[in-house]
Amino acid sequence: MNAVPSKPLTGPDAANTLNQKAIEAQVSKILSSERFLKSGRLKKFLSFVVKEHLEGRSDGLKETTIAGAVFGKKPDFDPAKHAIVRTAANRLRMELDNYYAHTGKNDPILVELPKGGYVPHFTVLPRTDDGTSPEPYIEHAPTETASPARPSVQKRLWLIAAIALAVGAGLWRSLPSQHTMATIVQKDVRPRRLFARSTSEGQAPIRVNTGKIYEQLLITPDGKKLYAFSPAGNRAVTVLGVEDLQVKQRFDLPLPLHTAFMAENGKHIYISADTPAEAVMVLDTSSDRVSNVIPTGAPAFGIVVTPDEKKLFLALGHQGLKRIDLKTGEGRILSPVACPFYLGIDPAHRHLYVSYQGGGPGGRPGHDSVDIYDVDSEQSVGLIANLPFVGGRAIVSPGGDLVLLNGLDACSSPAYDHVGCPAVSSGIFHLWQPSARRVISSLAIKAATILPQGPRILLLDDHLAVWDWAHRTILEKISAPAVTLESVAFSPASGRLFITGVVGLIAFDTEKEACLPPTHGLTNFYSGDGTFDDSQSIASLTSASLPHFAPGRIGQAFHFNGRDNFLQATGSSGFCTFCEYSWTESLSIKLDSTAGEMTILERVPGVNVRARRIYKTENNHIVYEGDDGPESKISISSLDPVEPGRWYHLAIVTDKDHVSLYLDGILQEQASIRRPFRGIETLPVFVGATQGKRNFLSGLIDEIAVYNRALSPEEVKKIARPCSAPQ
Repeated sequence: MNAVPSKPLTGPDAANTLNQKAIEAQVSKILSSERFLKSGRLKKFLSFVVKEHLEGRSDGLKETTIAGAVFGKKPDFDPAKHAIVRTAANRLRMELDNYYAHTGKNDPILVELPKGGYVPHFTVLPRTDDGTSPEPYIEHAPTETASPARPSVQKRLWLIAAIALAVGAGLWRSLPSQHTMATIVQKDVRPRRLFARSTSEGQAPIRVNTGKIYEQLLITPDGKKLYAFSPAGNRAVTVLGVEDLQVKQRFDLPLPLHTAFMAENGKHIYISADTPAEAVMVLDTSSDRVSNVIPTGAPAFGIVVTPDEKKLFLALGHQGLKRIDLKTGEGRILSPVACPFYLGIDPAHRHLYVSYQGGGPGGRPGHDSVDIYDVDSEQSVGLIANLPFVGGRAIVSPGGDLVLLNGLDACSSPAYDHVGCPAVSSGIFHLWQPSARRVISSLAIKAATILPQGPRILLLDDHLAVWDWAHRTILEKISAPAVTLESVAFSPASGRLFITGVVGLIAFDTEKEACLPPTHGLTNFYSGDGTFDDSQSIASLTSASLPHFAPGRIGQAFHFNGRDNFLQATGSSGFCTFCEYSWTESLSIKLDSTAGEMTILERVPGVNVRARRIYKTENNHIVYEGDDGPESKISISSLDPVEPGRWYHLAIVTDKDHVSLYLDGILQEQASIRRPFRGIETLPVFVGATQGKRNFLSGLIDEIAVYNRALSPEEVKKIARPCSAPQ
C-alpha cells in the first residue's frame, strides 16, 4: 500500500484541492452529530468561522468579530477582560477531537481549529491505491499454532498526532498535525523533577569521568551497581557504585559485545556477541563473571529474556526471529522474515515488539514495520506499519502504557521517500499507545527516550528537556551538558538518574519524594525550570522579552531585570481554574535590588474577579492589596522589611471569610472579607510588573503555585521550608 501524506489545507490550497461542497458536506455532518446538536453556540461558532473562511474573509476572524457574530456582544467588547471566545474555541477543539475519535473516525476530511487562531484547517486524509486509509496498526487474528505465514487482517485503527513544543525562544519541530487525542485532566500527583537539585543555586550535575565512552547502562534492581557497556564491537565493561560513584571493577568480556539485557531479578545480564560471533554471553552479577555462553546460530542484534528466564528471544538479522528455551536449549525460528534488529518487551511480559530494518512484514524502504508478538503463544498479534520509520529501538515505558519507536534517519536520509515526514530534515520518533493501538504523537527531534515515573520523555536537541507526553507540556529544560542520550538508567532507591555523556557519565540527583509540596488542589504550577509551561497544562506563561532563567531556590527560576521584562498568564482555561471562594497563591522571591516599588504578581479586574496585587513597597515591605467590593479594599503587609540577596517564601491564603499573608511560613497579617471572592474568570495575570509596563521587578521568582483551596498553616510552612532547597 502506498500512502499519500495528509496536508492541512487553507486558502488557495483548499480551493484547488477540495471543492466547497465537499467541505460544507463534512461540516454539515459534524454539526448534525449528537454532541453538536446539544450545543447551539458551538454549532454557530463552527458554522461562522468555516463560512467566513470559505468566502475569503479569514483575515477578519478575530475575537471581537466572533464575539459579535456568535455571542451577540457589542462593538466595545474587550477580549482582554472577557475570555468567552477563547473558552468556546477551546471547547470546540475538544468536541472536534471527540467527534473524530468516534463518529468521524473514517471521515474523508478532517476539520480543525488550530490553537492560536480562529481560521479552520481542512485536511484530506490519506488514501492508498485501493481507496482505503493506510493504517499503522494491523491486528492479526489468533491462530491455533504458530506459523511464519501472516494471518488475515481483522481490524485497522489509525491516528497520528503531531506536537509543536514551544520551549523558551526555540521550537521543537513537529510533523503535520492531523489529530490529537490526549485526555487533559487535572493531576493530583507530580513526579520528582529530574534536574531541580542539580540546577539550584550552587549546585551542578555530577560528572563521572571514567575516561570511557559508553553506549548502554543497566542498574541492578537493588540500586547498588551500575553496569556501563562500551560501544558495540568492544569488550570492556565498567561497574560503578550507584551511591558513591566509584569504579568497583573493570573487566573484558570473552567476546566483543553488541547489546545487553538484564533479567528482571538482576541476577544475570544477557549480552549478545557482536558479528561475526554467534553467541549470547550470560554475566552473573554476583561475581561479575561470564557463567555461560549460549550458541545462537547467527549473530544476535537484539535480545530479550522473560522474567522467569525460561525464554530468550533473539533478533538474528537475515535468519529472522528466534526463541531459545533456556532450560532445555531447544531453539525455534518464530519468523523467517529477514532483518529483525531491535526487540522490546512490556513490563507485564505479554507482548514482544520486533523492530525490522529493510522493510519487514508489510513494510517498505523508509517505512519499516514493527511486529507485535504474544510472548506466551509466540504468535504475531499485530503489526505497526506505514510510518516514516527505519527500524530503530522500541522502548517500552515502565508502566507499559507507551512504546517509543525510534525512526532513525527515515526523515533525513535521501535514500527514503520522506512520506509523512516534517518539512525540515530531522530524526523522527513515534509514540505508540498499546491500549488504544495507535500512534498518539510523532516527534521531530534529535534523540528521545522514555523516563521512569509518570508520562515523561527525555528529549535532546539544542537542549535537554523533560516532556509530559500526556499533557503536552515541557516540565524542565536545561542546556545539554555534553550528553549523548545513548542510554539512560534510573535508580529508584537512590533517586539518581544516569545519562551517557560524550565521555563518561552525567548523574542527576532527583527531587526527594518527602520534599514535594502538596498537590491536592494544585491548578497552576510554574517551576521556572527553563520553561514557561504550566505543568498542570492550564495556562502557560508568555514572556515580554527574551526568556531569562537563572539558578533558583529549587531548580531554575524566572529572572527579571527590573527594566523591561515580565511574564503574563493567559489561557483558555485560566489562572486558578475552579477557584470559587478560596485559593492559595504561593511563590519564592529573591530581590536583586530594593529600589522603588516592585510588582510581584497582579491580577487584573473582571466581572467576577476583583483586582488583586502582591508587591514590594518603597519601604521594602511585602503587601497584598485586593478589592473587597465596589468601593472597598483590603491591604495586609509583612511585619518586617525584606532584604536583597536572600530568598523569601510568600503565600496568600484566601477563604470565604479571611485573606492571610504568610512570609517564610509565618503568618504576617490577616484581614476579614466582607464580600467573598470568586476567581473563575479567565483574565490576564502579570508576574514581575504591573499592567501597562510599570513597577518592574529586579530579582528572581521561583515555584509559582496556585491552589483552588486554602492551604493549612502546616502546608504553607512545609512549602516555605522545602528540603529540596539548598540550606
